[in-house]
Amino acid sequence: MDSPCEKHISDYEILEKVGDTARSVVYKARKVGTKHTVIIKMLTARYPSPAETARFKHEYEIIRSIDTEGVIKVFDIIDSFDGVALVLEDFGGVSLRQLIPAGFSLVRFLDLAVRISEILGILHQKSVTHRDIKPNSILLNQDADILKLADFGIASEFTRQNEEIYNPVVLEGALAYISPEQTGRMNRSVDYRTDLYSLGVTFYEMLTGHVPFMSHDPMEIIHSHIAKRPARVHTLNPDIPLPVSDIVFKLMAKSAEERYQNSFGLMADLKTCLDGIHADGRIEPFPLGL
Repeated sequence: MDSPCEKHISDYEILEKVGDTARSVVYKARKVGTKHTVIIKMLTARYPSPAETARFKHEYEIIRSIDTEGVIKVFDIIDSFDGVALVLEDFGGVSLRQLIPAGFSLVRFLDLAVRISEILGILHQKSVTHRDIKPNSILLNQDADILKLADFGIASEFTRQNEEIYNPVVLEGALAYISPEQTGRMNRSVDYRTDLYSLGVTFYEMLTGHVPFMSHDPMEIIHSHIAKRPARVHTLNPDIPLPVSDIVFKLMAKSAEERYQNSFGLMADLKTCLDGIHADGRIEPFPLGL
């Protein structure tokens, strides 16, 4: 495959690099002879392993199968002597990771949180669990106010059968955001409620500016996800009302049974908070998860 310094990938002209991860690099590009830009997500390895190639092909098939407005669209997959790359829509979005340092007002946070919860609910209705929810996988076009979910490389279609054959040895997802059961240390299956935990960590970071568990030692982070309760959001940011802090705390429950049991229930509670602010500028305490 062309190296990052070259100007083309297959028949796409590279315009600029927009990001990278340990496994992949992301470019803005234009198909030769057209004016419309796209996003190219390609493997960084010159000679990717069969597993890496399969992961990209899996991501392509998962995104194609979802086909909803809240999920980034995939146009094509390049699979040739150049290597493997995904051709994705360019809707002008940037990741929440880039927006978190500037912070969010409470109303803006709740608005985004409601919309993210709805997208995730639709995803789960289609029997897909993302398994890698984090600020980098949530994209926002601020001018058009369009929100989309991306990064489906380890997403899985879940059924009762394949929940049981999840391999606990494989530790996937960004370590700061994975659920206790996703660490593989709890001897229990992983289902869609793992996304709700990761979403809770993402909300936590949006409201406080940092993740709840930070360490240079991966095992310490894993132990924290399994055994430690995070500091409550409202104790770190006094501007956050207690009901919002309680919602985040419920999402991050160690046991999946103690979290929200679906994203639409979460969305309803977030809407109650938003309605309270719009009505009289405050959020009264209310029972969660009804």
